[in-house]
Amino acid sequence: MCDKLFNHIFSGIYCFRFQPGELFSCCFSQEGFMQNKSRMMWIYAALIVLFLGIRPLVSAQDGGRAVVDEAGRKVLIPARVDRLIATVPWMLSITSAINGRDKIVGLTLEATKDYGFNTLFPDWIKQTPVVGSFNELNLETTMKTNPQMILSQPGKVVEQMQTVNVPVAVVTREKEIPENIRFIGAVIGREQEAEELASFYLRKMDLVKSRIASQPDRAPKKVYFIAGPNPLQTIGRDFGNEPLIRAAGGRLATEAVKGSTGITVSAEQLLQWNPDIIVVGFGWGLKPADILNNPKWQGLTAVKDTAVFLEPPPHAACLKKHPSSCLGALWLAQKIAPDLFKDVDIRQEAENFIKKFYGVTWKADFI
Repeated sequence: MCDKLFNHIFSGIYCFRFQPGELFSCCFSQEGFMQNKSRMMWIYAALIVLFLGIRPLVSAQDGGRAVVDEAGRKVLIPARVDRLIATVPWMLSITSAINGRDKIVGLTLEATKDYGFNTLFPDWIKQTPVVGSFNELNLETTMKTNPQMILSQPGKVVEQMQTVNVPVAVVTREKEIPENIRFIGAVIGREQEAEELASFYLRKMDLVKSRIASQPDRAPKKVYFIAGPNPLQTIGRDFGNEPLIRAAGGRLATEAVKGSTGITVSAEQLLQWNPDIIVVGFGWGLKPADILNNPKWQGLTAVKDTAVFLEPPPHAACLKKHPSSCLGALWLAQKIAPDLFKDVDIRQEAENFIKKFYGVTWKADFI
């Protein structure tokens, strides 16, 4: 709308353009003004637009509503959100799990590569436009999808959308998953569904914590998480899954290592940590057998005890930022303290979760 207005105004100015000296005479003499009245109207219209600026996509006059996002920013969003982009896969997972997938008009490249989305919604992934990456959108393709708003992490996407007056609600990794769920639910008008998912998440985490707490004398197991095709690639304490590991009765072997991802340690360091359990991160191509059969790692307690496990798929029971991470904690707790969770069928739990919140029948085959 604004682009068309600008084009119309300035094409009019060009069509009725002044010769040198005409602008002064038409502005400062009555005769000049009357003779060039139509041209002056275009000038005044252009100046109004330039001085007042482009009208925002959402305004209070249109019935917009103000929310405070998870970065503490006050954002004016539409009263009803029907066209949305969630830039980060875990935000998209939450949106989908609370019946908001029909509102998504564009995907980031990372979402198209996500195993969970490709497993559960392969046709949707192929048919939905790709609008850039989670940390930088393509403005042209993004605006073609006509989004009403964006869900994103802090950073460049926020700055990009400010230039085109599309509101961005920031969702942060620092908040707990139930908080993220409730916030996204409030933003997109799915409060009831969000509360159901958040309550489910908290119930599963309470189950894990209460049973682990029932044996306070049990020493936490040291857990090493592989986050790459090389077993020495791992995560630091800032990755965000340390609370999940702790709740499950473990402690992160790399708890003293600063940073999140992209961390490589030495073989000597791994041998010194000597983890009790090794979790092979999903999606990197490594298998537990690659660790168990490697002569280099035979001295590790986890290898001696055959306690090397492949992380379940991200949509089912992962140990990352995701609505399924409550089941990831339950899965890990079962590995750490199997005697406390004999009654839990974790694969059935994952299948029920997928059916209930994503509406898809899926057969779990993870161990």
